[in-house]
Amino acid sequence: MNLDALAFKSAIEAAAAIRNGETTSTELTKHILKRVAKFNPKLNSIVSLMHDQALKRACEADEAHSNGVNWGPLHGVPITIKDHYEIKGVPTTCGSPDYAYYIPERNAVIVDRLLDSGAVIIGHTNVPELVADWQSYNDVYGTTVNPWNTDVTPGGSSGGCAASLSAGLSFLSVGSDFAGSIRVPAHFTGIYGHRPSMGVTTLRGSVPGSMNCIQLPPSRMSTPGPLARSPDDLKLALDIIGGPDQYESTAFTWKMPKPRHRKLKDYRIGYIVDEPLCPLNQDVQHVLRVVMDQIAEKVASANEGWPSVVDPAEQFHLFKLLRYGDKAAQLKDEDLEKTKETAKRKDVDDEGLMAWVWTTEQRHHIRFEEMRVSTRDLWQRIFNDIDVFLMPVDYTVAFQHDHSDPMTGRVIQTPWGTRKYMDQLFWMTFSSITGLPCTVAPVGFTESGLPVGVQIIGPYLEDGTTIHFAKLIGEITGGYMEPPGYRL
Repeated sequence: MNLDALAFKSAIEAAAAIRNGETTSTELTKHILKRVAKFNPKLNSIVSLMHDQALKRACEADEAHSNGVNWGPLHGVPITIKDHYEIKGVPTTCGSPDYAYYIPERNAVIVDRLLDSGAVIIGHTNVPELVADWQSYNDVYGTTVNPWNTDVTPGGSSGGCAASLSAGLSFLSVGSDFAGSIRVPAHFTGIYGHRPSMGVTTLRGSVPGSMNCIQLPPSRMSTPGPLARSPDDLKLALDIIGGPDQYESTAFTWKMPKPRHRKLKDYRIGYIVDEPLCPLNQDVQHVLRVVMDQIAEKVASANEGWPSVVDPAEQFHLFKLLRYGDKAAQLKDEDLEKTKETAKRKDVDDEGLMAWVWTTEQRHHIRFEEMRVSTRDLWQRIFNDIDVFLMPVDYTVAFQHDHSDPMTGRVIQTPWGTRKYMDQLFWMTFSSITGLPCTVAPVGFTESGLPVGVQIIGPYLEDGTTIHFAKLIGEITGGYMEPPGYRL
């Protein structure tokens, strides 16, 4: 078997090759580690390589296979994990110097679930500090670059996951998404990513939230999710990592519902290609317009524009309120009065709005939560009439590295003008505030050769529908494509 060709195939195909005796886990893991040695110094996507542990587990996987024992659907397949999830005995830093020497004594829940499925974990992937940027760089491990063009970012915060997959250094990876941390890297690197319905996956064992077995309340918007080169791998991964947290599993189970339809021609879709609140750069808009027109011709019905009940400006404002509210607990007592003064500007700028959210009364935060749930219900009613809603991932393709502080002051230079860095939040809004499942699928390339993806949002808990739709449109778009220059 040509192992270098297999390195760019799906995790399902790799597992089948091991199961059918076309290769062994040891052979495949050695080959992937050889590829890591060759290409990772340039990409810096894998930051804590578990070389010896991975080979030991691969050998054990082969021994089990020779004895007729199958560990699960990922038996012997090399994968990576975002440096956000605890791996026992392996540095887990979340990209922060404050945790550079933290060595967990346990695995995160999703790590255990992946190991129980037979996976061979080869290492952690790089992130921005405290997983809070659309680039992946930090003072612990440095900067991760994009396999399609090393002058630009692979995105963040799951940028290391995305870069390693795009370049054939891993068969599957698990990241997390609060404000696009799976979706943006998938879009920037030409792979698939899935932000699950809220509550389907657990963050227990993420750093720094649950270090030393301290478990924070479930997040309103952050959720673990898979990245892959194939929609089928997304489904497999979610079947593995999905399900209730440790204690809830005593009484509850979770099973992904089947997709609403089997064939593309049966789907009813809504879609939007551009929006004045956050207009797309022309290169992104052109790719999406062509693809949307092609998809619209092949489905049962296609309606362009926001559903009549959706006010995108109102929902974007709610996203800001919720996002700032999640940071309120970090406010220091000694800064309270100063923050109250800044809060007087809440109707003037985002800094004032953030300060107001940080210092406002509890009744307002309860109202924010009510608005969040109401917005999900609004979208659920929309999905009585359509099956999925398609929209851009970002107004831009992958952009040049910019590590200037503060992040909120950054801009992105484009041929069509200077854009605010934080405007990228807009297209993240609609899945994040509702907790609806969202699959990002690669749909083409700009003339400059950079990938473009599309968000596919679906009904709550119907993750199988958005993943399956991503698979169906792959027949139109071609799906994942291998970046040049990454063969041994």
